[in-house]
Amino acid sequence: YFGRSRVEDQVLLKDELLVKLQTLAARLGYYHGQLHGELDDATRLALESFFGNENFEERVDLKAGLIDQPVLDYLFSRL
Repeated sequence: YFGRSRVEDQVLLKDELLVKLQTLAARLGYYHGQLHGELDDATRLALESFFGNENFEERVDLKAGLIDQPVLDYLFSRL
C-alpha cells in the first residue's frame, strides 16, 4: 500500500512522537516498558515487531530512527 520511502517524508523518531508510538505499541501488546521517548532496545524490538506485522518494513528505519509521515498519519488515525 505505501511502497518505498521518499526522503522528504522521513521523520526522526524521538521525544513526544516516540512516546505516542510507545503508547500505541503498548495498547496493542507489543511494548511493556516505560513511556520515555527514547529509542532503546526494548522500544526498538517492540516497534520492529509491530511495524513488521503492519508490513511497514520498507517505510521505517529503526537503526537510523526514521519513519515516514504517511505511515505515522495512518497509525495515529487508528487511535
